[in-house]
Amino acid sequence: MAAATMSPEMKTIEPVPAGDPQTAESLTLVVFAIAGQDYAISIACVREILAMAELSHPPYLPKFVEGLLNLAGDAVPIIRMDKLFGSKAIAAQAARAESPERRAGLYTPMLIVEIDGQTLGILADSVRDTIKIAADDVLPLGTKHSFNACASGIVRRGAGTALLLDPRRILLEEESEYLSEIRSMESARLDALSQARRGESEVEGISRSDGSDRRATVVPS
Repeated sequence: MAAATMSPEMKTIEPVPAGDPQTAESLTLVVFAIAGQDYAISIACVREILAMAELSHPPYLPKFVEGLLNLAGDAVPIIRMDKLFGSKAIAAQAARAESPERRAGLYTPMLIVEIDGQTLGILADSVRDTIKIAADDVLPLGTKHSFNACASGIVRRGAGTALLLDPRRILLEEESEYLSEIRSMESARLDALSQARRGESEVEGISRSDGSDRRATVVPS
């Protein structure tokens, strides 16, 4: 798992060592913070962690999507978890932490995750670290605190705790389908743009070649 340029608030996340896969007995998790609340997600689904980059903002994006990231020609939706979960619980946490909604900046981290073959980005305030815990150390979570069943439990982290997210529950089925359509449209636009640029480069190359040939055939008088 790669990490992009880090700010003082971001830490390099070390990959899981080879031969140390997730098992039924243990979990390796990436811990990150949003609005004063720590969350954890399995490192197995985290593809990489990137610093904020330029995002496109087509008019049909839902409110919980910050924008679309062009990741090697693939349009990746960047999710705002605070808006996805609904602002009431997040706002209450932010008020307790004296941490109002932050605007994405140059070093705002994005966790790029793979969920059932779909690539998504999660916008975070900061990335804490990775932790390895026993599966039995995951504490049960009441339904009313589960953020619409997105969180499957609580894990201890030092003196604090983090909500363990179930990546397959982050999006509802209809939300996932809608984002798939958006990704297809944006990826098609990016592909068309890339082809147009390649065409322009080829035409420019031919023009330069023709110009060189003409100069080479001029005979001095």
